[in-house]
Amino acid sequence: MEKRDSIEKELSNVLKDRTHGASYLAKRLSRDLKRLLEYWESENEIREGLEITLNLLKQYHPDLLLLQNLVAEMLAATQVTPHLTKKETDQLLDQFLEREHTTIDLLAKFLSEKEEQQFLTISHSGTIFKGLLKAFFSSKTKPLIIVQESIPGGEGIVMAKQLKIAGFPVAVITDTAVNLIKWSSGAVLVGFDQMDDRFLINKAGTKSLVLSIKHKQFPVVVAGSTNKVVEKINLDRYKVASDQLIFYDSGDFPCYWPSDARLSRFAPIFETVELSLIDTIITDCGIQSRDNWVKCYQKIMRKRTLKKDD
Repeated sequence: MEKRDSIEKELSNVLKDRTHGASYLAKRLSRDLKRLLEYWESENEIREGLEITLNLLKQYHPDLLLLQNLVAEMLAATQVTPHLTKKETDQLLDQFLEREHTTIDLLAKFLSEKEEQQFLTISHSGTIFKGLLKAFFSSKTKPLIIVQESIPGGEGIVMAKQLKIAGFPVAVITDTAVNLIKWSSGAVLVGFDQMDDRFLINKAGTKSLVLSIKHKQFPVVVAGSTNKVVEKINLDRYKVASDQLIFYDSGDFPCYWPSDARLSRFAPIFETVELSLIDTIITDCGIQSRDNWVKCYQKIMRKRTLKKDD
């Protein structure tokens, strides 16, 4: 228990962060782990430390698969090489984050070649923010970024502030205002926290955003690294029967709940979105249509199966 408490304290900024996206937190987690691994190596406790870290991430961030996969990949490496050195673990962390960097580079390339003068997004995706920043860093005229405030957590407001500081013209709208705007052009940019071959998981409100803009025939672009790809998304985890709403325990569902315990409030943090609604998927696998994405997904799954067999 003492070691768990110590690790929890060291990683507290990552574990308790509810406003930054998974990409930002993964970079922060990697930096913290490099420091912790130096101590664990000297005590021959790398595997134990990683197992405790993984359990903490599952407890604090059950839906941020990127963070869990980062540690899980390192744990898998310890099975092949039980006595990993700090240099080897640092290389593993860097390789993991390189997939994030590749995704951002491809997104920036994609955006820089587009003619859209405005983009619409939701929540606080580090991938989307960095892609926009890299694509238009040297541009004298930057596109307008419209950000939904992303209730109940309000992460979109954090995103908007960062974009404004970076020099983008920014407009914050309520989640319900998207249907009231007279759109003349634009594209939707969203990140994701998990994705398989048919669905993605992102901030609640993403599906409503996508559906509301699809009839305008504007493109919907999703970006995130293959670090977040899963074999199969558990759809039941993100849906609840209407007659169960008043009985749901906040511990059973990723929701925000009011301080007044006499009232139940269904305010989900995440939701699933069908990939059939997405036009372009950008990962470190490439810039692809939703149909071609399936081939990349199958390749990722085959590689993971081979690693498990090894």
